[in-house]
Amino acid sequence: MNTSHKTHKTRTSSALRLAPLALGMALAAALAPAAFATDPLPEARSLIDRHIEAVGGADAMRAASVATVKGRFEMPGAGVSGPITVASSGHDQVATRVELAGIGEIRSGINGEVVWSMDPFTGPRLLEGKERAAQIEATHPDAATRADSFVASARTTGLVELGGQSCYRVALVWRSGRESADCYSPDSGLLVATESVQVSPMGELQVTTTMGDYKEMAGMKVATRSEQQVMGQAQVITVESIELGEPDPSLFEMPAPIKALAGAPAEAAAP
Repeated sequence: MNTSHKTHKTRTSSALRLAPLALGMALAAALAPAAFATDPLPEARSLIDRHIEAVGGADAMRAASVATVKGRFEMPGAGVSGPITVASSGHDQVATRVELAGIGEIRSGINGEVVWSMDPFTGPRLLEGKERAAQIEATHPDAATRADSFVASARTTGLVELGGQSCYRVALVWRSGRESADCYSPDSGLLVATESVQVSPMGELQVTTTMGDYKEMAGMKVATRSEQQVMGQAQVITVESIELGEPDPSLFEMPAPIKALAGAPAEAAAP
């Protein structure tokens, strides 16, 4: 195997370890802002609230947090794709499964106090510390609305160019200590990009996510396409359907290796 092919394979497998843990994932980061020259910047909370109103309101967002979402996950540069399913029952039960032919399943979830992940590269893991906090923030409905219980401060820092469009950058400091940034369209008010430093088994990695193709689904506007840039690899998620209401309970059953790590009876584990 030549060096360039080996490097590409390593980068692909490393990026796959960072496959999305939930569709609502709140990713952000620290871009140097391009400040407005003359006009005053909108307040951060007004930008957040405008987005919430534009997608259908906080009640619609909360209703969508109890649902089963199905779609497709792709890494175009690696020729990898497969179905993705996200089941959510509020904030204390979340499960994501990506099925990739020739690679296997990439799974993650929250089951009460247990926050976990399992994939062919790192095996079963219970998440702790910053990684655990980031996963909870990525899936909790109150975190999606940037509620004070999750966000310590929010500040508009400028008008930037991201994903081929201008957007207002809002710097967030989370109560967990994590820092990130949202980017809102001046025209539609919708969230169009986020950036953050993501904690992973390989250390801290910068992740940029752009969102678009907003469509009416499940009583609200949903970004049906999101693209993450991780380690030079693009990861694309396309939302195909959203079914509101309590998901099938079997979707939340943890795999046997996770049950074992969590100290739960093995006979109660899913295969």
